[in-house]
Amino acid sequence: MENKINKKWFIQAINDAGFKTMMQFADAVDLDSIKLSNILSGKRKLKHKEIKKFSEVLCKNITEIRIALGEDASDYYEYFLNGFLNEQDSIELCRLDRKIKLPFTLYAGNLIEVNTNSYQPFLNHGDIIGYRFQNISNDYNSYINRIMIVGLINGGIVLKKFFPTNLNNDLCTLMSLSVNTPPIINSKILWAAPIDFIIPNSNH
Repeated sequence: MENKINKKWFIQAINDAGFKTMMQFADAVDLDSIKLSNILSGKRKLKHKEIKKFSEVLCKNITEIRIALGEDASDYYEYFLNGFLNEQDSIELCRLDRKIKLPFTLYAGNLIEVNTNSYQPFLNHGDIIGYRFQNISNDYNSYINRIMIVGLINGGIVLKKFFPTNLNNDLCTLMSLSVNTPPIINSKILWAAPIDFIIPNSNH
């Protein structure tokens, strides 16, 4: 059974984050005032992506947000970490003893830890990336200019910003988030999968 929402905590956190009105905060988290009011009164539940937005805007970790929403902090599920994102966009898959807690069950994807500071400000050392092979698609037009996990024809797996380079989607250009890594131009790939979520280092 869920506990009562801690509205006082939210009001204090919103004030501490520098917002002078609830409307300003609602705009910052892409909600209107009615939706925000319904959330703080318990009439509407926050979606996972909305909780992440609250966490970013309020500079609070996801666990704090969920507790203030009246959720049981123990209501998390543990998953093994599956590998690392290293320098030069390379993803190294391996089964590790470490576990990561997620606020949902039955996640069938990979959890990758960022092992470098080369991708700031988008990613920081210690952040966790979740992605699923079920998201693999050949509809590359929907992935234009998005940050993707990409399977290369040489067997490597990399994190890249994706750009198809011809109408048949046979070739693509892969840009790095790191200024020190050159792009891969007019390359064929095996698959491309979007990122499901990113857990900041302070939240796990």
